[in-house]
Amino acid sequence: MLITGLLALVVAQSADTGPTRLNLICSGGGTANRADVRTGTASDNWGNTAQAQSYGTRSVGFDDAVSLWIDGDAGKIRMPMSMLPPLHAGDDGWFELRNVRMSSTEIVANAAVNVLNKPKVVIDRMAGTISISGKAGNYMGRCEAYDPAATKPKF
Repeated sequence: MLITGLLALVVAQSADTGPTRLNLICSGGGTANRADVRTGTASDNWGNTAQAQSYGTRSVGFDDAVSLWIDGDAGKIRMPMSMLPPLHAGDDGWFELRNVRMSSTEIVANAAVNVLNKPKVVIDRMAGTISISGKAGNYMGRCEAYDPAATKPKF
């Protein structure tokens, strides 16, 4: 009886291997916010002219891929280049995922792009979609899980 109980405990402990790494590749698109300067000139019937400039932002559409991995409460994401500000952190295009919250239906985190820009990353595990929203723009895509050790390059 004691041996059976110990055997069941060992089997239960070996089945609980802890968090497993989730690797995703996502394809989609979005809009990036870009600085925009517009100049206008006006003249009247007497030959007087006036010029004005306005500063703002404009949305620029893009298509891109996003790669990410999550292992427990740690992870990294490769953001679309169009969404990156001129000054950003990162390691060869990879940014740390912070505040990772994972449930059976959703994963939510923030990408540490720089001190002022931490876009929200939401992955819908049921639909297989990702959304990234922040100051630099928005992205929506469809994700596929893959195993880096078993997946062969497409070309």
